[in-house]
Amino acid sequence: MFYPHFIFIGDYIDKGENSKDTLVFLCWLEKQYKCTFLTGNHEYLWLKMEEDDLETQNYLLKYGGKRTMISMKANCIWVAKQELIENFGDFFLNLKDFWMNEKFIAVHSGIDPDFFNTGIENIPLSKLLFNRYDFLKIRKLYQNKFKVI
Repeated sequence: MFYPHFIFIGDYIDKGENSKDTLVFLCWLEKQYKCTFLTGNHEYLWLKMEEDDLETQNYLLKYGGKRTMISMKANCIWVAKQELIENFGDFFLNLKDFWMNEKFIAVHSGIDPDFFNTGIENIPLSKLLFNRYDFLKIRKLYQNKFKVI
């Protein structure tokens, strides 16, 4: 019998009208099927954001954070982060930087070409989250694996 393994590549929040319901659904789905959830740049930024980090807060608000705030019924981005951690902390703690098997590698946005000779476990997470355009232009395989982004 075939048992599916779903690989999700991040940005579970900020991208739609209801981040909270998306997270509830993904947590439910993980109980039904084998799932691997990768860190996206939005999760990364939310998790690293500090209360006085206005630069990250403004970036998130510009790119979907307001929808996440509304979804979490929060009146400010910092309260929304606290709600995300309180309600979905285990989900965020279990996010992976990458997924790989014999043929494929999956990351959120791509592998920085400067790291093509580096083992995936030694590449800083930030280098897997913010470089999709450079990565998509590259024709060669990363360590003989097909890229999935």
